Amino acid sequence: MADFYIKKHENFIESLKLMDQIKIMKNEYILHDSTHKSDSTLKQVFPKGIIQFYHQFKSLHISWKYNFESRKINFLDEQMDFIEGEFNLLDKERFLEGINGKALENDFDMLVNSMLRRELFPFEELPNEYLVCINRKTPDQIVFIDLDESKYFEIRIDFESYMNCGYKCYFFYGWQKAIFLSSASHLNRLKHYLGQLIPGFNLNLDLP
Repeated sequence: MADFYIKKHENFIESLKLMDQIKIMKNEYILHDSTHKSDSTLKQVFPKGIIQFYHQFKSLHISWKYNFESRKINFLDEQMDFIEGEFNLLDKERFLEGINGKALENDFDMLVNSMLRRELFPFEELPNEYLVCINRKTPDQIVFIDLDESKYFEIRIDFESYMNCGYKCYFFYGWQKAIFLSSASHLNRLKHYLGQLIPGFNLNLDLP
């Protein structure tokens, strides 16, 4: 389906709008201009899923927070916890630049193998916290670069499955660590809060 990701995203936003306990902070997206010819660079070297995504979206930024004016929820730590979700797509030009090894080294004291560095192309970013990259040589793998911990993790999942998991987890803060990096604290937070915010929430991800 030519506009699969667009419909999926619009349905997701509509579902958020129906929940008074969630406040949408940002919903900004620009669709790709379908009159332009498809990018041959994308076609030649990147997995099909991300090619389709960039052929539909030029930019996409969403964020939401718990609406404190709605019904009260149970906090695990009311002083420390913030309840929110976010997804930030890097534009195609920035994606095609790949990762900046010098910036990772200088700003985050992080060394990435030079051969691997040439194969990584970031499509999602939370500034100063993480980058999520496609490994163009391995279509069924994404690489999560944890800028806060100065570590990177190779995760055996393709782009389509990554995005499906993101939507099912409502892009809740730390969802990647909860699902892919086996962080018990992040998984506990995700289940605890989404279970209260999302009617009928069920963490059934059907991972490959």
